[in-house]
Amino acid sequence: MTDTELIIEPGRQDLVIRRTFDAPAALVWAAYTDPARVPAWWGGSRFDTRVDEMDVRRGGSWRYVTTNRTDGTEYAFRGVYHDVVAGERIVATFELEQGGPGYLQLTTDTFTEHDGATTLTSVVLFQSVEDRDGWVPTDMESGIRDATERLDAVVREASAGAQGSADAAAPVDPAARRLDVVASRTVAAPVEQVWAAWTEPEGVRAWWGPAGWTCPEAVMDVRVGGSSRVTMRSPDGHDMHNLWTCSAVEAPHRLAFVLEFCDAEGRVVDPTELGLPPGIPVPVPHVLTFEDLPGGGTRLTVTEHGYTSEATQQMSLAGLEQTLDKLVGSLVGARAAG
Repeated sequence: MTDTELIIEPGRQDLVIRRTFDAPAALVWAAYTDPARVPAWWGGSRFDTRVDEMDVRRGGSWRYVTTNRTDGTEYAFRGVYHDVVAGERIVATFELEQGGPGYLQLTTDTFTEHDGATTLTSVVLFQSVEDRDGWVPTDMESGIRDATERLDAVVREASAGAQGSADAAAPVDPAARRLDVVASRTVAAPVEQVWAAWTEPEGVRAWWGPAGWTCPEAVMDVRVGGSSRVTMRSPDGHDMHNLWTCSAVEAPHRLAFVLEFCDAEGRVVDPTELGLPPGIPVPVPHVLTFEDLPGGGTRLTVTEHGYTSEATQQMSLAGLEQTLDKLVGSLVGARAAG
């Protein structure tokens, strides 16, 4: 392990962050890309970090929210992964949602292993020299060093736990650690109508829930940071409540939210307390895309991230397939009635 090296050359629109970890690249990559581990180091010791979205693949998105432990101020960050080579390289945008100097960056992270140690090099490219220089005078440097020290601690803990394991140095594939649920439907309705079915109370109540279930309540607040409460009711009258907290709203083509199970008063509960099996993410990140098709149709794709067992993945997929069938049926019925 070495100290963090920060290179800021005059007249350039980039900066370089470099640190060597006494661990194989697989462990450093895991600490860097696992949403369960990121909050332990990202943002440094002065902030608590929440991962709202983290889809580590080319074209995937991420969003973190940090909360200042002293005054409670929140800062939201987001970006898109432009390139991901597991265990070797990540290219992603970095955007501070509140704006300001250096609010938009492009970061290239490379993981280079040599003799059991791994050097992580991050090249951060700004929009201009002035943009970079406007960002540097903040407490950025101390924050970076703090965060990388904490990342090193996470890696060392993982390395200690992996001693003697034949799997410790195996290449890490994020998809192997976290299972996704993906389902798509082609709908004979314009994209605006499909979007409304997901975002307006009347639209959601018409279809939410698997076969045989109804949706008696949908209180919608579809904006970044807004939380909607949606209830589905089983055939025997049992209610199951969800909170949908939006991390991205790009009407009418993309919607991202995290789903949490809650009680009737909106208090978050663990899914296992409701009788659901272990392996369901807490929370469940969702990404929805709505693609315009020739002739006025829509291609809807729903992705749920983070399942840790194939049994719960398949159970959730079956429920999602039934739910989307109901969505399509409600839209077809609405068009026929109109």
